[in-house]
Amino acid sequence: RTSIEAVVVFSELRGFTSLSETLAEKQIFEILDEYFEVVVQSVEKNDGDVLKFMGDGVLSVFPVFSTSSRVDRCRDAAMAAQAVLDALKPLNESRAEAGKPRLDVGIGINAGAISYGNIGSQSRLDFTVLGSAVNVASRVEGLTKHVGARVLATASVASQATDLFATCGHHSVRGLDAPIEVFKLLEPAS
Repeated sequence: RTSIEAVVVFSELRGFTSLSETLAEKQIFEILDEYFEVVVQSVEKNDGDVLKFMGDGVLSVFPVFSTSSRVDRCRDAAMAAQAVLDALKPLNESRAEAGKPRLDVGIGINAGAISYGNIGSQSRLDFTVLGSAVNVASRVEGLTKHVGARVLATASVASQATDLFATCGHHSVRGLDAPIEVFKLLEPAS
């Protein structure tokens, strides 16, 4: 196992549980394929790595290779999140024309130390990333519904890209002793 610094992005399809209860299996897989394609293209276009699909969630990382690259990696992660939002617009127009439900997403971004490598049992290994930075990114994604922002980041990311984020105040995050400040991505005016 190896430890590095990275920007972690956790995205999740909103309303997936209710969709999966009302749609046929074929439609569910179609939705996931379309959503995953949007996220993967957005992350890869901004030099990130998609590590894992977890149900309707996607875990991506933007490794920080030097102190000087921290700003770029935070900006890359924010641009990937914006690219997801941008790509959902035409996809949703197409889905609406076909009488299909609209897709929406929540995205949490955090930066910090992560460990990566294979974990599991002798008969089943899985490559993954672990650490507080990963957990907080997932929890911050969970705050998107409560805060009313589709993309939220922690101060570790927003402080590196102040022109891209605005504060949403301090919020409690499960697993952390004290509330943390979260920042919403400033989406361009349409």
